[in-house]
Amino acid sequence: MNEISHTKDHTKRRNRSITVTDSEWHIITRKAQAASMPVSRYIVQRIVERDAGKEEPVLPGGVARRVARDLLVLARIQELRFEEAGAREDWLRLLEEADAIIEAEKTAG
Repeated sequence: MNEISHTKDHTKRRNRSITVTDSEWHIITRKAQAASMPVSRYIVQRIVERDAGKEEPVLPGGVARRVARDLLVLARIQELRFEEAGAREDWLRLLEEADAIIEAEKTAG
């Protein structure tokens, strides 16, 4: 069965154990550290969440937050540049075009 049980305690986390070789454990811990994640969260993300139908790769640890923050900062910088150039309407038009592209991709996909 490829889905998580939806019982009353489906969100309650419990300790589990797995059997792996020392070399397998080393690989797992190294990859978890590289992803800035605890080993258990890394394993869950790599196995359970991927099998649950997530098509897009999961970004490790705080990477998604940093990427989102950096994109927001860059967008704000550009917005200020447009405002300083008196081109606020052009900025808003670009946002509308970007939203239309995103919606079209969601509809097509």
